[in-house]
Amino acid sequence: MTHITSYASAIGMHKIRRDVGRLVWGYFKHSKKLGVTCLCDVEGGKDLIPVTIWEGHNMTLLEFAKKMNEKIDRAK
Repeated sequence: MTHITSYASAIGMHKIRRDVGRLVWGYFKHSKKLGVTCLCDVEGGKDLIPVTIWEGHNMTLLEFAKKMNEKIDRAK
């Protein structure tokens, strides 16, 4: 379920990409890359680790899920 929700967030961010960015010295600067961060549990929920997938809107759902699982395994 987490993979589907994160993937949907990546596609949603791509749809509103002109509104994604940060304020730098009082001016809005667009982000060049879009990333979605998901918090995943370690050791049964004792700790949460952030996993960021960059440019997730360019992937299929299966590619997105595989990449997220790889990053979670490396973080554990």
